[in-house]
Amino acid sequence: MGTNISTWYLVFIARQKQYWWDYIFCRGKYKHVCALGYDASDDQWYLYDWSFIGVHFYKFSDDQLDNFIVHVLRRGGSILRKPQTKESYKKLCFPLATCVAGAKHLVKFKSLAFTPTQLFCAYTKAGAKRSFVTSDTNLSTDEVASWD
Repeated sequence: MGTNISTWYLVFIARQKQYWWDYIFCRGKYKHVCALGYDASDDQWYLYDWSFIGVHFYKFSDDQLDNFIVHVLRRGGSILRKPQTKESYKKLCFPLATCVAGAKHLVKFKSLAFTPTQLFCAYTKAGAKRSFVTSDTNLSTDEVASWD
């Protein structure tokens, strides 16, 4: 049992300051990061999400994936495809268990970024490209898509 996900997409979530750590640790536009991956052998999309509750691994149907992507992009978030990684990747010693540390290790990206916004900047500087852009201009940004 397992997955064969060859490419991960980092999902940077933009939202208002909501929790106490947003005021201390999550300065900048992005407050959270998670990852989307596609397993071609199962024809299945997965969401990897680390939160203070723990690690979550969700299976998405096509409709759920579409709703999730539209929701993230309408709220000002970004989805980036990982750049080429060096074969000599070795995990940096990063003792804190955060969404940023989990995402960096998942995509094998070496960076000293501590916040989601810092990771976004380092990731784009390394060559990550935006993915999953939406062309739906008729939808209001105040509407909330249901992706549960």
